[in-house]
Amino acid sequence: MKQILLLLIVFLYSCHVNDKYGQNKVDSVNVLLTALKGKSFLKGNITYSDSLYFLKSKFYNKGFPTASEYFTIFYIDDTPENRRLNFPGKSIDKRERYEITEFKLSFDTAHIVLYNLGVRENYEFHLKKIDNRWSITTESWSIN
Repeated sequence: MKQILLLLIVFLYSCHVNDKYGQNKVDSVNVLLTALKGKSFLKGNITYSDSLYFLKSKFYNKGFPTASEYFTIFYIDDTPENRRLNFPGKSIDKRERYEITEFKLSFDTAHIVLYNLGVRENYEFHLKKIDNRWSITTESWSIN
């Protein structure tokens, strides 16, 4: 009887863990999509290209979208060639290449930083989840 009870407890716990992981995947996708609609991000990118290329860095999620409201999204390997910085007057790689340098996700808050490798810009977003929707509470833009 104890073994059956133990198996039932383990089963119920694993269902809860899988559900939480699934929700985190959905939330991480929605956080990224919300950040890509941020005013500072759109102001800096909407006129340059309709395609964005994200490095498959440590924050890469296989469930990330291939399109947002404004952009087609591609995921490229994290190689030295893809990380090469562009310098003024010498645009070697014309793709709009980004790396997610920070990504913190909790139950109802998130923080994400998108780094543009071409022009060395940071787009930082703090988000809050209200009524199951993510919205940007603060955002900033800076050049490194």
